[in-house]
Amino acid sequence: PENPKCALEELHLSNNWLGQDGILRLLESAAAAGEGGPRPVYPIQVRDRLQPLWLRLECNVEAGDAKEALLARASQCVEAVRRRCGWRSSVPLLCRGRAA
Repeated sequence: PENPKCALEELHLSNNWLGQDGILRLLESAAAAGEGGPRPVYPIQVRDRLQPLWLRLECNVEAGDAKEALLARASQCVEAVRRRCGWRSSVPLLCRGRAA
């Protein structure tokens, strides 16, 4: 959306067994949001600060899957999408949440 007021702020998809490919597709879509415009939708500009998309995804990959490898792969994927769109970022594109 061009209007950040229409952008999702949070998306909770825990326990859906999306798998690694499903998670990567979600992240690619979020990274490309705003494609064709001057800036990406995320992070959302809220007054004088930037607000990321809170994407909650626990229990979506098999227990034996290497989550660190998925995070590294996702980071590369998101950066590639941003480059393709012509956007550069000075902020981290992915952040790892803390375990409860």
